[in-house]
Amino acid sequence: MQLGTQVKSIADSKNMSRSKKEQWISTAVRVSVVAATAYDKDPSQALATATRLASAAARAAPSYADVIAKAVAFSPTIARIAGASGQIRSVTFAAARGQPYRQPAAAPSSDVAENRPTHTVEPTEPPTVTNAMPDERQARYAASNDQPDADLAALTTGSRQSQVQMTPNGSAHVTLDSSVQRNDNVYLSNTNPTKDTVLSVTPGIDVGYGQHTISHGALVVQEAFTHYQANSAPNAHLASATGNLGYAGEQLKTNLNGAYQQTYQNNADYTSTGQKLLLRTDTLNLSGGVEAPFATKMAGSVGANLSRTEYKNASLVGNRNLVFPLSLYYSMEPKLDLFRRLQLRDHGADRRWAEGERPLL
Repeated sequence: MQLGTQVKSIADSKNMSRSKKEQWISTAVRVSVVAATAYDKDPSQALATATRLASAAARAAPSYADVIAKAVAFSPTIARIAGASGQIRSVTFAAARGQPYRQPAAAPSSDVAENRPTHTVEPTEPPTVTNAMPDERQARYAASNDQPDADLAALTTGSRQSQVQMTPNGSAHVTLDSSVQRNDNVYLSNTNPTKDTVLSVTPGIDVGYGQHTISHGALVVQEAFTHYQANSAPNAHLASATGNLGYAGEQLKTNLNGAYQQTYQNNADYTSTGQKLLLRTDTLNLSGGVEAPFATKMAGSVGANLSRTEYKNASLVGNRNLVFPLSLYYSMEPKLDLFRRLQLRDHGADRRWAEGERPLL
């Protein structure tokens, strides 16, 4: 299935909330970009491939342009190309507005591209809730109850971004995003819907390094401040953070990814019982792995995934999912590997702990 068709089918689904659609779209886009650019030794060619995929996905689901841009920009190959993030965002939002695709300018060469090893680093599978590099507006959407069943008209009023070049191999961005949204059904009620205007301001910081080295890292932190003008719901401030560290040498490859997201959403199950409330949810995803060759055409990897969801409501039970994958790779051709994977999985419920009782995991 082509990426555009896959993204459109997810976006048009009637059985998923917007938050779940964002997660699935982010995963689909990221997997496609990684598969298409993993062996591109020319950064310009990799960037051109990524922008074509981003454009196709954004045309298929214009309202998810932010999710798509983030998923593409922070894929491993593209994240190491200086200036790629801005070009990806520009092409993605242009496609969402219906403008024709234009190939971006050539990207500078990278030492990583010249020394990329044969095997790709895939020691872990995506966690249950995938958000490797979450969309910078996800907290704002969640805070304003942006669900597909609600008739929501939104107007983004402004976005600012400044960049500080720390070193030739690293940079930092300070961002400020603001929006005004009109929500015609705050609680997804079938009768007497609650209407309100939602104001949101989201400052953030985005730092990264490794554009020209075999080691790389990135950290994005944001805090969304949301105000309901008619006081239909309590005001909220919601944090989100994502980060990754990686090393891709000839004999050793490592990766570590993390994402934390606070959301504030309506729930149709509660509405059906006559209750009007928004649910606060905290989601944590951690994954990491190590890969190394042990024979001429063979390599192995071990990793760990932790996915945890916690509800800030005593009547709801969260969940925890812990996976330990072990993979073996056999290289048949430069672009074809056979692999075998064994996984140990631990899944359990996670109630809301009283103050002082919370465990580490």
